[in-house]
Amino acid sequence: MSKFTDFVEKMAQDPKNQVSEVKVMKSNAGYYAGRTCFDAEMRCFVPFDRQSAYYLTSEEVKALIKKKKNLQRIMKNMRKVVA
Repeated sequence: MSKFTDFVEKMAQDPKNQVSEVKVMKSNAGYYAGRTCFDAEMRCFVPFDRQSAYYLTSEEVKALIKKKKNLQRIMKNMRKVVA
C-alpha cells in the first residue's frame, strides 16, 4: 500500500480526522482549490489534497469553486428529472 492509501484509511477510522469542504488555499506556488483535514497526532489542520491548478489570486479560485458547486447542483437536478 502507498503512504497516501494508508493515510486515507487512517482518516476514515478516526472521526476526529474529517476532511473539509473544498476551499481556497495558498502555497508558495499560488492559490488553489483544495481540502484540509485535522491530523490528531500533530494536533493541527494539514492540507489533504489539491483539486485545481495554481492561480495568482484567491478571487480566481473562489470563482472556480462557485462554478463547480453550481455545476454539481445542476447535475443533481438533472438526475432528478431523468429518474
